[in-house]
Amino acid sequence: MIKNMGQCNKLAIVIPAYKAKYLGMALESINKQTDKRFHLYIGDDNSPEDLGQIVNGYMGKFPITYKKFDENLGRKDLIAHWERCIDMVLDEQYIWFFSDDDMMSNNCVSSFYEVLDKIPDKDIYHFPVKIIDSNSEVVTPKGYDKKSFPPFLSKEQYAMGRLFFKYNSFAIEYVFKKQTFIDKGGFVKFDLAWGSDDATWIRMSENDGIYSIESSFVYWRLSEVNISPTKSMEIIKRKLQSSLNYLAFVKNHICSNSVDIGIFNYWLHTMYNSSKYITLNSIQVFNRQFCDAFKPSILQFAKLHLISYIFHFK
Repeated sequence: MIKNMGQCNKLAIVIPAYKAKYLGMALESINKQTDKRFHLYIGDDNSPEDLGQIVNGYMGKFPITYKKFDENLGRKDLIAHWERCIDMVLDEQYIWFFSDDDMMSNNCVSSFYEVLDKIPDKDIYHFPVKIIDSNSEVVTPKGYDKKSFPPFLSKEQYAMGRLFFKYNSFAIEYVFKKQTFIDKGGFVKFDLAWGSDDATWIRMSENDGIYSIESSFVYWRLSEVNISPTKSMEIIKRKLQSSLNYLAFVKNHICSNSVDIGIFNYWLHTMYNSSKYITLNSIQVFNRQFCDAFKPSILQFAKLHLISYIFHFK
């Protein structure tokens, strides 16, 4: 049975949009929802592509608010663009922060309402994720073969799981309570929004933890249009600085006997992936910042420098 858009609607789906290539597929997956109790908000970051034409093909099929902003804000402050898209939301109580190139199974909205009925009034819920390629085929790339979320994660369990790379997290699979999001100050702000989503979910899960919606899937696209794989030296350095800021945030918000080990593990992995793209001097600068802030042991210090230098020259 398809529930219609006239019934009680608590869900806003928000897409901060810029790329046209997969937007039609994203909208079609939304159009196929068996439960139409949602309102879709699309914030066009002044894209040079005609996103409005794609959106117009879905007007009247379900509630849509589309706005093309006058300024391309995302290139200089991605968080600011995300938040002006959130500001478009009217009376809905929950926000699903989605994207312009990913997809959802046709029962996601109905699954959300089923869980909301059983476990009501929580601050944040989570959909399971499958990874798809540019052809929308499900894939399991190296490095992404991690555990699924359990039915419930506390704030500490989520944070530690991310520090040890136990769980994937892509930002587009979370539904959160709008008022709690506002009360806690919106998205945690880091340069390039690197780590901002993880930090935000940590802050959002402080009261209730994270509850999983287990009977449906979100499909996160790994393709040539993702920004994450960039190897620009300046971008890598900005991401490293944001990673340090994220780890400082975790240190201040998580009480766990293993948090220092987790922080070291996260930074070691980060330098393992980044060292070949920056200079030796930059490696020294960032590792010194890490050591000054987090005081690793002598053995950890030696391991960090050894790994950083080996993979710089590899």
